[in-house]
Amino acid sequence: AWRIECVRRRVYFDLTKKKDKLHLLKGLEMILLDIDKAIEIIRNTELESEVIPNLMMGFGIDKIQAEYVAEIKLRNINREYILKRTSEIEQLENDIADLKDILEKPARIRKIIIKELTEVAKKYAQPRRSQILYDLPEEESGAEEETIPDYPVTVFFTREGYLKKIPPQSLR
Repeated sequence: AWRIECVRRRVYFDLTKKKDKLHLLKGLEMILLDIDKAIEIIRNTELESEVIPNLMMGFGIDKIQAEYVAEIKLRNINREYILKRTSEIEQLENDIADLKDILEKPARIRKIIIKELTEVAKKYAQPRRSQILYDLPEEESGAEEETIPDYPVTVFFTREGYLKKIPPQSLR
């Protein structure tokens, strides 16, 4: 159960990271339609704090996407760079669908665990150093167990929290 939960959390982490990246690339794809308009918005905005809201209004993108677009280096604002980045969208969508499928199907999680364990076994495999004994031989040494004397006692619990056993002879 612990390993299943670890794999599930790892897959969920990867899923959220890919969703975030896809979200940013969707915003970049909207900018691709009119790169000159984006440059004009950035250039004509007087205050730096107003660049992101102006990009949001100009292209209908959210704040995170606008910050991503605003942080792109000037040399990367060209059609080739943006097309290369947006070509990852389809691959990301396929990866996200696969990760969602893994989270929904426990059998796929178990297959991942099996695959990881076989890789570990291949990498760190060593012969067993100890020997397993299924039928333990009985000792024939005739050593008797210590016999505990059986006699009556009285047990007292003191104020300090100690237990004292006193035989009846001492109690007199």
